[in-house]
Amino acid sequence: MVASIYLTMLAASTVVSLSAPTDCPIAVCPMYYQPVCGSDRVTYSNKCELDVAACKIPGLTMANATACGWETAECPRYCLEIYRPVCGSDGKTYSNECELNIAACKNPSLTRARDGPCKLPTPTPKPSCSDACNKMYEPVCGSNWVTYANKCLLEAAQCRNPSILLAATGDCKCNYACMRSYDPICASDKRTYSNWCEFSKAVCKQPELTFRSIGVCKK
Repeated sequence: MVASIYLTMLAASTVVSLSAPTDCPIAVCPMYYQPVCGSDRVTYSNKCELDVAACKIPGLTMANATACGWETAECPRYCLEIYRPVCGSDGKTYSNECELNIAACKNPSLTRARDGPCKLPTPTPKPSCSDACNKMYEPVCGSNWVTYANKCLLEAAQCRNPSILLAATGDCKCNYACMRSYDPICASDKRTYSNWCEFSKAVCKQPELTFRSIGVCKK
């Protein structure tokens, strides 16, 4: 009787050791979500998680490389903030494979098309400046004290020199009064102007005139 009980216990322990091995190595799996479905109809976060479970459950294999029952699977919500772009079959660029997998969990038809962004950014072409303006005379004054026949011609000048702004509508008025302060300016015509205001009046009449230096022109 004792021998019979011993054999029964030995057989039971043998069954336990076959069904649940205790010598499985301790495994640390990566924390990314690339779901696989086990033959036990359980969704594992990735293949590594399935392999760990398979060590403890003899006969467990991978049924397919997606989550079991997409319609009921609980989709992950968080990913590491790593920018390693992948292109989805929907033509959208995802920050990393985890982000793509979250979207794929909600849309089973979505797959990875390729690594990298779907579309490489194309450089913005520089605008081509055009002088194709009508001949209508509606003068405007630029901040460079040049009178342009119309706003279109001013914008054409702005295209070449963005620093030019619209100063006023109408002709640039050159005969305005200046204060009598003395802060000499030397211009490209080698003439000394009393102050910046007087120099600006001269530029208004002679657009080709440019600033040379502060102070009296040296002979």
